[in-house]
Amino acid sequence: MRGKSEPPIVLPFEMDAVEAEGFDFSDGDLPMRRGPLWPAPYREDSAEAAYRFITECCWTYNEADASVEPIPAQEHVREVVRAWWECRRTGRPFIEEKSRRLIMSWVFRGLRLWSMGLRPEKGVVCGLTYPKAAEHVWRFHWLYTQLRERRPEFRLAPCLAREGNVGAMAIRTLILPNGSIASALNQSGESFQGSGYAWVDMEEFSLYMRPEYMYGQALRVTEGKPGEVGGHVSVITNASPNQAWQGIKRVSGELRPQMRGLWLGDCANGALYCRLHYSADPEKDAAWAAAARARTPDREWRREMEMDETVHDGEPVYADYRDRFHCPLQEKELPEMRQCQYLGGWDCGSTITPAFVLLRLTPKPFQVHAILEVVSPGAEPMDKFAPRVLAELMRLLPGDWPDVEHWGDATVVTRNGANGETAQEAARRHGIRIRQASNAWGERYGAVTWLLMQTIDPVTPRFVVDGSRCPVLRAGFQGAYKFEESPAGESAGPARILRDTPKKDSYSHVHDALQYAAIRLRKMLAPRRPSAPASDPAAGLLTRYGISK
Repeated sequence: MRGKSEPPIVLPFEMDAVEAEGFDFSDGDLPMRRGPLWPAPYREDSAEAAYRFITECCWTYNEADASVEPIPAQEHVREVVRAWWECRRTGRPFIEEKSRRLIMSWVFRGLRLWSMGLRPEKGVVCGLTYPKAAEHVWRFHWLYTQLRERRPEFRLAPCLAREGNVGAMAIRTLILPNGSIASALNQSGESFQGSGYAWVDMEEFSLYMRPEYMYGQALRVTEGKPGEVGGHVSVITNASPNQAWQGIKRVSGELRPQMRGLWLGDCANGALYCRLHYSADPEKDAAWAAAARARTPDREWRREMEMDETVHDGEPVYADYRDRFHCPLQEKELPEMRQCQYLGGWDCGSTITPAFVLLRLTPKPFQVHAILEVVSPGAEPMDKFAPRVLAELMRLLPGDWPDVEHWGDATVVTRNGANGETAQEAARRHGIRIRQASNAWGERYGAVTWLLMQTIDPVTPRFVVDGSRCPVLRAGFQGAYKFEESPAGESAGPARILRDTPKKDSYSHVHDALQYAAIRLRKMLAPRRPSAPASDPAAGLLTRYGISK
């Protein structure tokens, strides 16, 4: 039965008369209810009332076994609710980065349901896609329906779901009896219409393609009048090495521990940052962690549970890369060295999105250093990119830059449709001679894998990355450079098929450049079979412990 057919509601408690403005219920789909939807003590706008509502009036649904459980009354839940409520009261953005399996998405849906029940509000949940966002709006519907059934003394009228399918756990819009509206949007800031939103929640935010743009749009549409507190923005996400995300959550000063597994910090942009590790949950003790880790792939555990920001999502191309071993100085620059050979790798990309990597080959026992990358922010012709590379080479190698040996992909001799010039010809005009290397994927992949697997001794890698000068290359090794997944519909059981070639994106270009130089390096080094005694590494080499003496 629809709401208009139900008998009038007789409330067992008094409600304030509050009109909802901006909502039209003239079609009779939903009976209008004035004032707060919740009785005392939940109707009070306080952190304690919010916490009690979450732990006494909200449940979670487990799709795996269809089980329904109450949100537990635990200390980390109380701390998160308290911090969130204080931010909502003052209009301060709240950013939570968390381990998985902490039911925080359910907590945040419960908090917004509580807030919408206090007074009419218009809010939006943003997700990676519309279906994902619609699932979160469905959670509002499910929570409210559970509350109607389990707390009949509340005498709640039904809510209205529009644009979607409740049975499929995906709805676009939910309307509560007091006129509050929650809608689903994807990660495109253009989806926001107008302003005056009471709140915006952004799920899986660190995986957005343009998180900085979306964050700015959320702040704009919730902005209040001058001198007044506006709406509220919340971010709920897992750890990610996404550089834009790292900038948004950057904390000024030290994180403040609140309890085991929970820290707060002040972001440079004014938001409150909350870091929540699974150890904050008393049910997730050492025995639980050991058992859960044993049945979880290592990369997934480190990224999703330990919040390791060096681990990217997806299947990395190079499984043999170890960041602490192959990038021993981490974000510090590698020291200068003399009497070295230099090779440059170029991904000419049909002169559209070029990239360059500079490798340094030390004297015997021949350690290889990736000491410079030059990447293009977008489409950039070779006649502009080559001078940029040349300027960087002259700065880094003032006396040696003419001796760099350059190798590139097959497109180096492909003529550009704009002026009929090849990338090779454009680079030559700037004093750079690029030779053509093999473009066979197996040879390219094998050359880099060979460098990664080679060691000079047990603590000294053959190949070292300068994490300061080559951040994109390093991020690619950490997992951002990954294999392409098949289109939707092509599946192998429950999993997507991984193609045998890497995904083409901003990380692939610089790694393609490395591969062309690596092919040449392997041919140079393989016949020499370089080695050094394990007990006497050459002075100045980069070991896992730093620079050898």
